[in-house]
Amino acid sequence: RLAYQAYLNKISSERFTALEKEGAKRQRPLWASTGTKDPAYSDVLYVDELVGQNTVNTVPPATLKALLDHGQSDLTIERELDASQALIDSLNEHGVDLGEITRNLESEGVVKFEDAYNSLLDTIGRKRAQYVDDLKDLAEPVRSAVKKAAEGVIVKRLFEHDPTFWTQDVNAFDEITNRLGWLGLPEKQFAFLPELTAFRKKVEGLGFTNAFVLGMGGSSLAPEVMSLTLTPQAGGIDLQIIDTTNPDEILARLEGVDLTKTLVIVSSKSGGTSETNAALQYFWKLYEDLGINDIGKHFVAITDPGTSLEVMAREKGFSQTFLAPADVGGRYSVFTTFGLVPGAVIGVDLQGLLEKAHMADLRSRSGEPYSNNPGLVLGIILGTAALQGSNKLTFIAEGYAKPLVPWMEQLIAESSGKEGRGMLPIDAEPETSLVNYGNDRIFAYLRVDGKELNRIAAIKAAGFPVVEITLDEALDLGREFYKWEYATAIACAMLDVNAFDQPNVQENKTITKEKTQEYQSLGHLVNGEVIWENDQAVVYGVKIGGLESAVTIGEVVTLYAKSVEPGGYIGLNAYLPRTETVEAKLQQLRAALLEIAKAPVTLGFGPRFLHSTGQLHKGGFPGGVFFILTEDPKQDVAIPGEGMSFATMQQAQAIGDLEALTRNHRRAIRIHLKQANIGDLH
Repeated sequence: RLAYQAYLNKISSERFTALEKEGAKRQRPLWASTGTKDPAYSDVLYVDELVGQNTVNTVPPATLKALLDHGQSDLTIERELDASQALIDSLNEHGVDLGEITRNLESEGVVKFEDAYNSLLDTIGRKRAQYVDDLKDLAEPVRSAVKKAAEGVIVKRLFEHDPTFWTQDVNAFDEITNRLGWLGLPEKQFAFLPELTAFRKKVEGLGFTNAFVLGMGGSSLAPEVMSLTLTPQAGGIDLQIIDTTNPDEILARLEGVDLTKTLVIVSSKSGGTSETNAALQYFWKLYEDLGINDIGKHFVAITDPGTSLEVMAREKGFSQTFLAPADVGGRYSVFTTFGLVPGAVIGVDLQGLLEKAHMADLRSRSGEPYSNNPGLVLGIILGTAALQGSNKLTFIAEGYAKPLVPWMEQLIAESSGKEGRGMLPIDAEPETSLVNYGNDRIFAYLRVDGKELNRIAAIKAAGFPVVEITLDEALDLGREFYKWEYATAIACAMLDVNAFDQPNVQENKTITKEKTQEYQSLGHLVNGEVIWENDQAVVYGVKIGGLESAVTIGEVVTLYAKSVEPGGYIGLNAYLPRTETVEAKLQQLRAALLEIAKAPVTLGFGPRFLHSTGQLHKGGFPGGVFFILTEDPKQDVAIPGEGMSFATMQQAQAIGDLEALTRNHRRAIRIHLKQANIGDLH
């Protein structure tokens, strides 16, 4: 209090008054580190008692939280001045030399600050050295690229929605400028939280215990991440994703679910996604078969304004329709209604998630030093690596970071994989000998508990570049969502590709539609030319030398795996049920193929991956060898009103996938399993 009085005397002096008239600015007293150490005192003691005009109080997070909860904002610093002066005066009477104490504190404080500063410099030096060491040969090109980015003010161009940042194709300009609404979006979404909270209470009030999201790609992947990582442990609503046309998988996910206590969230940006519409028709028929009158109360729609889904939701009496901003593309939509509504349903701490994302956004703005912009630097690392041939981005993730990678997979592959360029994201690849890794690899280590530290150390020691990102809590996923969106946009600009279109995804949809129309006309699907067959399996696609000598389906697979050229990779496109059992068997197949080809092996479940890595398969860099796996389902389910079943639709998608790959000059075969199982493929 007395220090504040001294301050007031200083700024009211004749000398300062004259300076102030000439434009001098007032300095303000700053009360530093005002957390309460003694629990016997109020936890806001050194805030409530130091409120004064033109003062600054720097508080630790716990004190700030307490202040927001029960702090006072009355002007208190000029109260009880006489008592304060009397207390100071009494110190002399008791032999206490306040001047000596403050001089000693000042001297000790300077030493401590100096030591802390030197320690900070040492830490920065060590981290910089580690950073350079981790990036290996990429370190200097990345440093140069960051400098070039600053000179080109690329962050300013990004926030100005400059389409030439990505392409010189004027035909793409309108689409790009209408796909950048994700920039700065987390901050805007705080205002949406009360509506989401009210919706959550409404859902709870209706007694729902289960929920399904019917959606593909960006409409389903973010909700899946949240359901696997951010759901409260006790109680809550169980959320599952239907992003498949495989009847065995759909029926497995419905097993044990009480539909009378289930909410169905229908998510489609375009409103016309074929897989989503098929699932909607099927689920609606399930409710009709149960004899439920008010079916609409079980359904919610998420879509863009003016879509056919919005109209259908209104006509069918859906309980609610949430509209998403039209200027945010599907794979960048985690902080729109597509991500936040399902998150609200399952009880995610959306306030905390948005706060993490907002902090990432603030660090990405044009006023931030380029070298201190994590999203920019990450994007430059990825772009530089891809330009130098390290375009196989291999993720090694721990704990709650693992479910994030399939979301990243779509974001990176679908954004970058076009015009013969791109970055191949590799998720959950089985651990293998380092000799099976080529020099086209760059690793991203998402560290949670450190269980993979030894593996990462070996990878670094072998000379591979590694980007290490530490997550301290699950809500840090909010930060990573935004940072990777930003980084992907930057990396795509470095590759000169439009990060916001997906031309080959549409190509695959068109071919699939042709196949289903053929089915409806002929009564059967046209599979194409058989290039190999026995009682184990039948194979369609691109024939290569030596195939005629293969006796078993395993020999066929080995032959094609050995045909992978340097810089290439293998894609396992499995139109099979995405269950733990099937995935475990496919992981064993991946491990075997990795040993044979000594090249990356990716795994995607169809049609899910068609809205993700499928774009890169057809439009990205060449060299991929693709195994499309199909089988007859154990059970089949009709799609109401479509004149075909889910199995037929999925088979048409697989046939279309093969045709789209071969049209784009990819080496691909479709293996339809008969008596063989996945284990027979290796």
